[in-house]
Amino acid sequence: MKRPIGQRIARVALTVFAVDLAVVLIALPIWGFGYYSLGRAEREVHPLHVILAPGAGGGVLLGMIGIGLMVAMLAYSIRKRFATVKWLGPQSLWLVFHLICGVAGPGFILLHTGLQWPSGLVAVGFWCMILVAGSGIFGRYVYGFLPRLESGRAMAWSDGMERLATLRGELVAATVGSRSHAIGEAVAQVRDLDKQADSIPGLFRLDREVRQRRATIRSLLSSADLDAPARAKVEGALDEQLKLKRSLEASRVAYRMFRYWHLFHRPLASAMYTIVAVHVFVALVFGDSLGHVLALFGG
Repeated sequence: MKRPIGQRIARVALTVFAVDLAVVLIALPIWGFGYYSLGRAEREVHPLHVILAPGAGGGVLLGMIGIGLMVAMLAYSIRKRFATVKWLGPQSLWLVFHLICGVAGPGFILLHTGLQWPSGLVAVGFWCMILVAGSGIFGRYVYGFLPRLESGRAMAWSDGMERLATLRGELVAATVGSRSHAIGEAVAQVRDLDKQADSIPGLFRLDREVRQRRATIRSLLSSADLDAPARAKVEGALDEQLKLKRSLEASRVAYRMFRYWHLFHRPLASAMYTIVAVHVFVALVFGDSLGHVLALFGG
């Protein structure tokens, strides 16, 4: 199914956003390697210290970007509260934005610290942030096993089975007149998938099995007697069937893991935001951080 133009533009914008952040996170350490490779005492006499030190203009700006990204993560939570408002776009795109910010934010915070581990209360907030980012990546992996509609809402088991039947009908219609054994073998790759997951290792094994079968299907269809449009349609239908069967087979353990994940992720995120708020307040009130940033731009 072809996505609406708005969704395609949003995906391109998210890709550009992620690439820009990655470029900065990679290029800045390379540019300031001479400074970042020094010890704390040696850095004070380096020319870049007045720019990249945690309390200097550049260092504070990096911290502001990192905190801004961490705050922007909350947009996904807000979007979920307005799940029925369709013009805001699918939740899946907001989740991608959430993940980009959750991964890049700690990177900018680490650059703010001068690529050195912080200490004191800030260290607690920093490690909470690292754990939040790590658990977020794991949560996204588990989330991928949950059967969901294109809008991001949960899919009932009956809806999943109905969708599988529809896909099988589309597959039959797309292969009418074909006598290629490769198509039958490709269909068998989906039909014979019967690997239930009852644990985290089981999710990994199921995911690996599905990936292998997807590769086999592509290889088989490349030799089938189908034109390019029909081959793409058949491959798409089989691919969606595989992913849907994977979700249905793993849904029980995935939902259970997701509930446990919320018990871990949310308190950590709350602690992180609280400590960050205290740090920002102290920096603004007692450290003149905003003045350093303005000085960096000649203000």
